[in-house]
Amino acid sequence: MNLGFMIKITRESFGFTQRELAEKSGLTTAAICQIERGLRSPNIKTILKLQKAFDGVSLDYLIGGEYRNNCAKCASVKYRISELIRDI
Repeated sequence: MNLGFMIKITRESFGFTQRELAEKSGLTTAAICQIERGLRSPNIKTILKLQKAFDGVSLDYLIGGEYRNNCAKCASVKYRISELIRDI
């Protein structure tokens, strides 16, 4: 899975709008939109800001979809991804 997709699904699972994620991460709404759509590749500093905004989501999960912690939101994201994949 690509990073933009993971960020979008995680954001939606947390119930954040793009604007809310932008505020929590210190990024612009336009940057969030571009990252989610795959129009912009975030650098490591940006990825870390996003990971911090998703309190409880591990960095390895965010960048690779690896479910390695017991975060309830991570379980929600994993379930949502499996539903989306099943529908494809």
